[in-house]
Amino acid sequence: MTLGSVTSSAGGAYASSSWTIASLAGGDSETLTITGTVNDPLLLTNIAEVTAATGRDVDSTPGNGYSTPETEGEDDWAIVRPNMGLITGKVLDDRDGFTPDTFDAGDDPISDVRIELWSDLDGNGDLSDGALVDWIDTDSTGVYNFYAPAGDYVVVEIDPVGYISIRDLESMDPATGAITGDTTAPSYIQTADNGYNEIPVTVVAGEEYYENNFLDLEPWVISGYVTTMILVTVY
Repeated sequence: MTLGSVTSSAGGAYASSSWTIASLAGGDSETLTITGTVNDPLLLTNIAEVTAATGRDVDSTPGNGYSTPETEGEDDWAIVRPNMGLITGKVLDDRDGFTPDTFDAGDDPISDVRIELWSDLDGNGDLSDGALVDWIDTDSTGVYNFYAPAGDYVVVEIDPVGYISIRDLESMDPATGAITGDTTAPSYIQTADNGYNEIPVTVVAGEEYYENNFLDLEPWVISGYVTTMILVTVY
């Protein structure tokens, strides 16, 4: 972005991407307006944070950086991506003491799982007409995040060695708790197109899409011995 003009309702000073206000009383607000020319619409990201303040701030620590995505419970910073949407979710291990074959509090996160984002040109949930847009490995909590322009996509999990995908969860409504996705009985037959490692997502700019989760399982192993009994008759 090429900077144009900067105006402030509070006056103060703006230099080197830093805005300084002399004072601000409780309940008051001030506005900083920045205009400019966007050079690449796919990289449009605006990050703002309170870096220093006098007095005690009860709900944030100025100058301590920011998180991505914006899930940290502080009120002194914001990230705005007006032309992008957030796609996020987790990869979880179903081997636990809770309800099997179901997303629940007992599922353990799986780290270092490759998650791919594919374009879906006709929006039918089939990635065969698309192309690989981006990929990322899940973090230590099993979480992955993508920022993508408006459009149709398919999120693909590459099953880690020793695991199979048995269910996925798509687009939980935070208000109602309603979910869509593979909510039928899980499949333990690993095939290339069983559907449990692909989640279609339609992105609207400025929106966030949470709980696009994958549930994996290490198949049980049944072991034993095969013996041969030889009967010999002696006369």
